[in-house]
Amino acid sequence: MDTQQQIIDMVQTGINSLSAQMGVTLPHLWEAIIRQQYIQGVANIITFIFILAVWGKLFKKKEEIYRWFSKNDLEMLAVILTLSGVIISYVYFELASNGVGQIINPEYYAIQEITNMINLKQ
Repeated sequence: MDTQQQIIDMVQTGINSLSAQMGVTLPHLWEAIIRQQYIQGVANIITFIFILAVWGKLFKKKEEIYRWFSKNDLEMLAVILTLSGVIISYVYFELASNGVGQIINPEYYAIQEITNMINLKQ
């Protein structure tokens, strides 16, 4: 049996056991998981926009922020801002790409979520 078929079988088994545990039919469970992917996608995009707006406001006020620190502290501030910029950029990328992906192709993310649930149970 090839790997793709094993994954499909594992997902089907997981969905069946999950629907049996919840006492709902399989189509109803699948629709709920798909709807949840849309909701998570929209929430990720909203969070992305919010973080972008906050970062933009801070960037616009950088001269005011610089006045709060002494000359020696500016080097440390530059390091902190650079590291936080790298981390925030990564978070931006993850939130935006996952958010758009969940809206465009919710089935993929639903299968991924079910697979993750199955792996956590094992």
